[in-house]
Amino acid sequence: MEILWIILAIISLGGALFLLPITLGAGLFWIVLGILLVLLVALLVKLIIFLAPVFFVLGVILIIWGLIESPHKRMRLEERIEAIVDKILGRNKYYEGERLRILEMLERGEITYEEAMERIRNLRRR
Repeated sequence: MEILWIILAIISLGGALFLLPITLGAGLFWIVLGILLVLLVALLVKLIIFLAPVFFVLGVILIIWGLIESPHKRMRLEERIEAIVDKILGRNKYYEGERLRILEMLERGEITYEEAMERIRNLRRR
């Protein structure tokens, strides 16, 4: 149960860092980042387990504050997550557009399945 509290605290504070309208120069950013590092160490050595629920509640409060302070981030949250996933997977808009164009050509019967797969493989190599 203690580890669950630590994991919940890490997730909520990570979400707070993602949603809060703070910059690297803001003191709150460094405080939350410091708490996150302490929690990560706590996860490894099972220290300060009694503070994890407090940090979890703090993270939830900061997430709510971030959503209230910057509602435009709430709207763009899905776009930001999609951009992060695309960056991790190495996809970009050009690749997706070309892939869709190739798939449309395949649907219309202009190219064969093998040609489509070869073109998509060539796109990934670029």
